[in-house]
Amino acid sequence: MLAAQRVVVHEWRCALKSRFSSPEHALEEARIKAFALQFDPQPFHFNHEAAKSTLVGGLAASDWHTAAMTMRLLVGGGIAEAGGEIAWPKPTRPGVVLLAKNGVVGVLPSRSRLGATGLWCAVKRATGMARCHSTRPTGWSCRAGSAQRGV
Repeated sequence: MLAAQRVVVHEWRCALKSRFSSPEHALEEARIKAFALQFDPQPFHFNHEAAKSTLVGGLAASDWHTAAMTMRLLVGGGIAEAGGEIAWPKPTRPGVVLLAKNGVVGVLPSRSRLGATGLWCAVKRATGMARCHSTRPTGWSCRAGSAQRGV
């Protein structure tokens, strides 16, 4: 289980090309099955034999489970603001280790509150250490503070 920690990152510390990284988190088969049985009871999330003949070809975590874990990693990794897109091009298998990495790729000052609010874009990526899993969410976020400080 992930430790309850949060790294607070203010937008004035998010200079272009800033990078942040979360703690690692291993996906345990028992937790994948427990989540599936409670929230997403499709056979390929909790039954090895049934999963073999499905579109994912084996036991895989629910995307809802993976999204929740990814959000937790992003919160622990420094940037976890609202908005964006998220996708999993491959099934997330038991034993994969997730790691979320954030990078600031753009910073824009607010048009309505000049000098008071910064708008920045962070590319958020969670990657399984065995290259089995990849997400590429992107989001824009408003933060209170000066967009002029160190950005």
